[in-house]
Amino acid sequence: METALLDRLAKAAEILDEFAAATGLIAAEPPRRYLWTDAFAVMTWVGLHERTGERRFLDLAERLIEQVHEILGAPRGGLRIGKPLPERGPDEPYDPDLEWERDGQYYHYLTKWMHALERTAAASRDERYHRSAVELAKTAHRAFAYPRAAPQRLYWKMSVDLSRPLVPSMGAHDPLDGLVAAASLGLVLETRELARICDGHRWATDDALGAGGLLVDALRLARLVARGRQDLQDFFIEVVQDAEASAEAAASTLGGPATRRLAFRELGFALGLHAVEPLGEHADVSRLRPFVPLAGELEDFWLDPVNQAAATWIGHREINAGTLAACLAPDGVLG
Repeated sequence: METALLDRLAKAAEILDEFAAATGLIAAEPPRRYLWTDAFAVMTWVGLHERTGERRFLDLAERLIEQVHEILGAPRGGLRIGKPLPERGPDEPYDPDLEWERDGQYYHYLTKWMHALERTAAASRDERYHRSAVELAKTAHRAFAYPRAAPQRLYWKMSVDLSRPLVPSMGAHDPLDGLVAAASLGLVLETRELARICDGHRWATDDALGAGGLLVDALRLARLVARGRQDLQDFFIEVVQDAEASAEAAASTLGGPATRRLAFRELGFALGLHAVEPLGEHADVSRLRPFVPLAGELEDFWLDPVNQAAATWIGHREINAGTLAACLAPDGVLG
């Protein structure tokens, strides 16, 4: 491997070693788990294992999965977010600011964990992870999709035990993320119902993290279509079109000092830009290719210790660092 790539992989491994120690995975610190960050850590370790052949990366991924299931596992299925505050009680008033800090279950976090489990199943050849992903997908669909007989929408946030919605509005890309996850797992009923929810929706956004997520979804849809899922062809075309518009809009929002920027959102966009070249094997990416150099620019910006000293980095250190590691070693997320 070329030196620049080796340096990127080594830096990603270093970042995740620090994350593992700080969050109690490989050190005496009390375990501190957060599902979104942990999903990206698992996928990145899997990608590092596949790229380098080092078993320790796969061991870390499997150890983290075990700890997440032990700590974040919910009594009636699914995985809680890992927020610092307990979920809002049935009689407590809704406070939109406070809700961000309250626990529960997020649909889009669960779909990321499904992907992490599937990547681990492929790397380890251990079917337990695939079975866990399938069980999680079915559990999430039963709880989040409503009305039960013929679902038309998804709740954005549910209680820890999945008995009641905490935020009934639907996340902008949740149905698409769910469709990609269910189709990747080969789930027929869930894929059909999520396709019906997605039908007629468009996905364009000026949010950097959302734009990056669309690019990753586009790549995963492209591979599904290439493997024979022609029923997803129209969705794939729409997602590519909306990803193009989103990349243009998101790019125009970037810039300014680190104190006014959120690293994990920008790095989520950078991660999606790494999907452009493999996406080019399946679609015309001429509108997307001019934005690809932004990935390196954003990574360099957030690798700078001066910018990591900003309160916006420190206040979200683990999710920022985890997303940066995923950008430096993107095979795990994009595989």
